[in-house]
Amino acid sequence: MRVAFFVHRFPAMSETFVINLAVQLIERGHELSIMPFVREPGIGAQMHADIRAYDLDKRVLDLEMPRTAMGRLVHAPVMVARGLIGTLPAQALNPFRFGRRAASLRLLYESRTLRRQPPFDIIHCQFGTLAKPALQLRRVAGLSGKIVVHFRGFDISKHVKENGRHVYDRVFQEADFFVANCRYFRQKAISLGCPEDRIDVLHSGIDGSRFPFRERTMETGRPIRIATVGRLVEKKGIRYAIEAMGTLRRHGHDIEYTIAGDGPLHDDLVDRIRQLQLGDCVRLVGELTQAGVTDLLARSDLFVAPSVTSRQGDEDAPINTLKEAMSMGLPVVSTLHGGIPELVEDGISGHLVPEHDADALADALLRLLGASETWPLLGRAGRAKVIRDYDLAAAGDKLVSIYERVMSQ
Repeated sequence: MRVAFFVHRFPAMSETFVINLAVQLIERGHELSIMPFVREPGIGAQMHADIRAYDLDKRVLDLEMPRTAMGRLVHAPVMVARGLIGTLPAQALNPFRFGRRAASLRLLYESRTLRRQPPFDIIHCQFGTLAKPALQLRRVAGLSGKIVVHFRGFDISKHVKENGRHVYDRVFQEADFFVANCRYFRQKAISLGCPEDRIDVLHSGIDGSRFPFRERTMETGRPIRIATVGRLVEKKGIRYAIEAMGTLRRHGHDIEYTIAGDGPLHDDLVDRIRQLQLGDCVRLVGELTQAGVTDLLARSDLFVAPSVTSRQGDEDAPINTLKEAMSMGLPVVSTLHGGIPELVEDGISGHLVPEHDADALADALLRLLGASETWPLLGRAGRAKVIRDYDLAAAGDKLVSIYERVMSQ
């Protein structure tokens, strides 16, 4: 099969699931192209070894659109002329039909790039928000292939709240198939009008062999090492975990809390750490590579994923870093939020607490600190859950079967 991934950015530090699926297709012998609407050159190999190992940078379709307004202005007369004389689709210049994507010439540049490509069998939009431009390109540039739309989180939560529950009406009518990365988001899509018989669940899988299991035990003579990995945005709920660490300190526990990630709330979180006088035990270490995340998890005792629904309505699926921590045997504490309860079985593979509740997070952590004999049991159950339900190879097999089913329709 010839498959094209439509993505917002490539590579993106927080979207290793795109790289994982790309590798699964390549290993099964399929042809893959990656079409990012924003290119991030120069960071790929440092971010994830598979980008280099599978030459993913060479599979990127460059839209060849000048980055600066001046560059676009210089090229505009030629591009418009090509549209008007028919060597490029003239309707791509119609702002009344296609809005800013036409007015900025973006649709024309994209059409030029895609017209140079052999036909695709599948166009896989890695987020629901990419379905509209993909459908426009199918109408304008004759983009071939069945369109599969993937709902992953903000696209079926925040995007809907901001744009209204009818934002996907045309997408549900015109796209060929839909997948969601958890049952929770599948049901949300159906409630918005997605045909129930044209949407399946495809879990975001991980390769368990890359996250080796080790039973955790409480070691004397050093602090308890607790970790969180995630973007520093409201949805990740990290401020509540920081406040919970203050409670642990007041109970006399010697802890070391490491937060890996970057984002717009960095300065706010630094201020909160200072206010709570936790600077000696809470560290913000910035964004880590995949290897850096694995090393952090290997050195940690417990993992916290305090996700919350943001004020803009943004929600999380079962997040990959939580799966990675569970695969490596870490007891986890997370929240009754989004798709996370599909991954973490409360009291079996970890503990779940209400959203937006620092006291509840602290209580769950205190229970773990007071019952370290349960850590190996929780760790083994977590590893078994991830291997059973979130195996990357199984996700790759299911992805191919979905494509084959769509192509046969």
